[in-house]
Amino acid sequence: MIFQERIENVLMLCKPCEDGRPKCSVYWPETVGKCDVLPTVQVKNTGEEADEFATTTSLMVELNPAYAVADSELTPEQWKPLFLRLFRWTTWPDRGVPDHNSCRIPLQLLDRVRTAPCVVHCSAGIGRTGSILALEMALQKVVAGNKIDFEQVIFAATIRDIVS
Repeated sequence: MIFQERIENVLMLCKPCEDGRPKCSVYWPETVGKCDVLPTVQVKNTGEEADEFATTTSLMVELNPAYAVADSELTPEQWKPLFLRLFRWTTWPDRGVPDHNSCRIPLQLLDRVRTAPCVVHCSAGIGRTGSILALEMALQKVVAGNKIDFEQVIFAATIRDIVS
């Protein structure tokens, strides 16, 4: 999906394992310079940096040549490598509230990913992800000069979670 939709930013709101339980797969190579070869794509870690908000991993995703040759209907655009950034904010506890010292983090991360197509995920997709999406919807209303109806924002975020 990331490659097909040309997603340039991924906002990950969980650790792969929390409280001894798996929350999401490690779907990127964790070592800079390493390339994971999957049946349809190759994913290369091209760099990583950390700051007070998150760890950002730069990734390059390309079609696996073996798959690409088998699918002759690919367009030139689909052959192009995709460069994306994986933002990992992993200090928000599952079924919990972020530490009060990290109240700026969601705004900073949303500011970073707002420039291009983005996927937001945690483990289940209803708590942390739903909160971030509701915050983004409310911020868009503020920027547009509209009144925020929080019941409407929460309802819309709930419907989006159910549909997606």
